Amino acid sequence: MSISLRCPPSQALSSFSFQGRNSRLMSTASDVHFNFRSSFPHIRASSSSSSSSSSSLDAGLSTELDAVSSFSEIVPDTVVFDDFERFPPTAATVSSSLLLGICSLPDTIFRNAVDMALADSSCCKLENSELRLSCFFNKALVNVGGDLAKMVPGRVSTEVDARLAYDTHGIIRKVHDLLKLYSEIDVPPERLLFKIPSTWQGIEASRLLESEGIQTHLTFVYSFAQAAAAAQAGASVIQIFVGRLRDWARNHSGDPEIDDALKRGEDPALSLVSKAYNYIHKYGHKSKLMAAAVRNKQDLFSLLGVDYIIAPLKVLQSLKESAISPDEKYSFVRRLSPQSAAMYNFTEEESMIIVHRLTACVGVYSNLVLVYTILPTMVLSIPFAAICTSIFATTALNLIAEAIINAISSISLTKWDQLSLASAMGPASVELLAAGLDGYVNQARRVEDLFEKMWPPPNV
Repeated sequence: MSISLRCPPSQALSSFSFQGRNSRLMSTASDVHFNFRSSFPHIRASSSSSSSSSSSLDAGLSTELDAVSSFSEIVPDTVVFDDFERFPPTAATVSSSLLLGICSLPDTIFRNAVDMALADSSCCKLENSELRLSCFFNKALVNVGGDLAKMVPGRVSTEVDARLAYDTHGIIRKVHDLLKLYSEIDVPPERLLFKIPSTWQGIEASRLLESEGIQTHLTFVYSFAQAAAAAQAGASVIQIFVGRLRDWARNHSGDPEIDDALKRGEDPALSLVSKAYNYIHKYGHKSKLMAAAVRNKQDLFSLLGVDYIIAPLKVLQSLKESAISPDEKYSFVRRLSPQSAAMYNFTEEESMIIVHRLTACVGVYSNLVLVYTILPTMVLSIPFAAICTSIFATTALNLIAEAIINAISSISLTKWDQLSLASAMGPASVELLAAGLDGYVNQARRVEDLFEKMWPPPNV
């Protein structure tokens, strides 16, 4: 995300008085702005367009941006406050990388939120430096998130410490702590999401939090197994990074899911988004799918119909400057829809699930056959043992047959577990997930190092 602090957003979005007009805040592109409401206002060309665009619109023409916005909710992945009129943000993400950007500039609109966190008395009195820094970190995230909640009409997604990615209960405790802090500054839960890495432990945490009515945003999804497990967990938002997965596929090989897509002549990243969308909608999961790191117009056109598409400003600007006639807008085709999802055939995924279930079932019931056929001959007379053996063996075989039927007939109800998820994730998802976590962890540590140097602030 890139944030410019030189001029205020429109009054419709914020009543803030902005300071530091010459300041500029930069952070990584992972801090995307997005909206999760069904009432998401589609991005439209503004009245500040170039004269040629204006004349085109006056002549009854619309833009490519208008056309694609009728299929998916198009969201800028880089929000510049100078561009509020052109591409008004509807929601925001607060993260460690955003805090780093705030700390690097002395005169940003969010700097007071960080200074107030460092001056918080409940944190300052903690003698343990590790606990004190963690308290500062939480307070800073929430203070900045609270400011963002006043500036955007949608929801604020708050990053959960990536160092907890493999600790389900740690994630839940962290979310509860953040939620309590948000309640203290009167930000209601319905305005919040919590951004959690899609490890198995993160997916489990999402399931438990969603059962409490706390909305979650699962990120770092790079495989169908992760997407399906996240959907079954009931995550409010599932985020797939199209560009990152394609980059891996261009430079590596040996991932079965990617190799299969390439053999079919498909782009592996677009194929994953398509499969995930179809799975969510075919089986009635509540999750919304977000395609992030969409780097060009062709990718965007190929994903029309997915719930959210995050695109860079240069792509949005190109779409906005491309005028089309009323007839031409019908040339845009919705690629994904609930109707097409209902017809989608999950042959590969179903085969994998069947294998997992049958392997477990056959293993268990084969052991039963051995026990029930050998044990009677050891403790009973030969004729009676033969009768018992026949009965027990028949029973065990019937159980195996029933298990096979159940495995085939209840594919859509199959629940992913830690073992099946780990075995289904290929090298791409494992490596990209690890790289994403490493980046988040490093950013969190850098924030804490900065806080340690900055504390106490001058006014404390």
